[in-house]
Amino acid sequence: MKRSVPSPGDLIIVERSEWYALKDGERLRVCEHAGWINPAEELFVAPRNQVNTFWGPQSGPPDGKKPETMSTSGGPFKTVRLEELHGLERIGAETDQFWCWKDRPRANGGLDRTVEVSVWRLPVLPDGHYQNLVAHGCPTHRDRLAENEPLEAEHPADTVAESPATAAGGKALIRLACLHCDRKDFDGVDSLPCDWTDIHEVQTLLESIEALEEEEGEEVSLVSWETHLGVCPECNQAYERSDAPKARASESAADNDGDDDVRPIHPIVRQIIDRDCHVGEDHRQVVRHVISKLRNGYATFRAMSPADRRELIDQCVRRQRENRREYVEVMSGFTYTLGRSNDQPLPSSLLGREVASLMRRHHMTIEALAFRLGTSMKRVRQIRTQGLHDPLAVRDWIEAITGEDPGSIPEAYRIRNQSELADCRYCGFPLDVGDTAYEYVGDVFCSTSCCRKSRGW
Repeated sequence: MKRSVPSPGDLIIVERSEWYALKDGERLRVCEHAGWINPAEELFVAPRNQVNTFWGPQSGPPDGKKPETMSTSGGPFKTVRLEELHGLERIGAETDQFWCWKDRPRANGGLDRTVEVSVWRLPVLPDGHYQNLVAHGCPTHRDRLAENEPLEAEHPADTVAESPATAAGGKALIRLACLHCDRKDFDGVDSLPCDWTDIHEVQTLLESIEALEEEEGEEVSLVSWETHLGVCPECNQAYERSDAPKARASESAADNDGDDDVRPIHPIVRQIIDRDCHVGEDHRQVVRHVISKLRNGYATFRAMSPADRRELIDQCVRRQRENRREYVEVMSGFTYTLGRSNDQPLPSSLLGREVASLMRRHHMTIEALAFRLGTSMKRVRQIRTQGLHDPLAVRDWIEAITGEDPGSIPEAYRIRNQSELADCRYCGFPLDVGDTAYEYVGDVFCSTSCCRKSRGW
């Protein structure tokens, strides 16, 4: 039987919104039935790009047997009467993002899941406050939005329909964009330039011209008009040393007076991370959460310039690192710390030029290194070109080049009884019977990643 009323979890595309919290064309999430509404007559809704919804059992992922509940956080929320939603119709279905518990309710224990939900179209979302303002001749939020709307493009080159890539009688041209900057001088070229690097195709020419509807809250590319993405020569030159090994503390003390990082962090970014993010969350989760808290979520992030996007992500990562270091210091009674140390950080991979630089710094010849490693000089020359990508191999090569032991390797074991229960020394994750733990430099950790991070690597 065809449904005529949206269910919790469904999405509603609003063509014209009278509610201040929703713009025209944006989506509403139908939330769980609140205790003060009548499900047969009212809906409890919120802007899709400003909420995050739990949907699953009280513990563990959905298995089709345990009862599931829904709980939406974020907001603002609104209660609307079904009789006021004129022209509401179901237009199809699509998958949307929710989350549930990985095993049991705990910090950093969430698991993303996708569920197919119905999509509805609503011509007008009514709002009583907006209608009262109009009735009394007062300005509304729609008037302010109309005043701030950008003017239409005056130059044909600014429109997609007359882009260089659509010229030449429909010839399959290349629309090449840079991953780091906003240059568009390679929009509509016949061949790929030889001085660009890491070029790969992201979509076809027809897909780049077609106006695709983007769902709020999903991760999308920084630009949407390109058929190919790469790194231009100018950005290559600017970022060629971004992945080089970090300098020793003694070499960089004159630059920052001993502080790890003195660059400022925006107060709003600091407030969001300090309030909502656990120190055990990875950087990707923290950045996604901060972006979701912007005024219009990912729409605001996409409207920022690439330089501003990189600065926002960098501030999120630096603040999370500061909180994690403070947590480790406090929980260890200030016997451990994270961040820069007097020792060279041990990376998980080395580029070929980094291996060559390390050999020059320690006056290590190819013949001597091959003797220490028990390998051939041909293999050493190959690594100087291709680099190392195995953490254990990196450790062995650094020890052979520098003559210093970078540190022991974590030993894995399984917790078998209650007397062995412990918490991860780095992130505080509780380890239960049956879990795999790692013993490293006299402490217990939940993963090799925590072992490395506890040493500032």
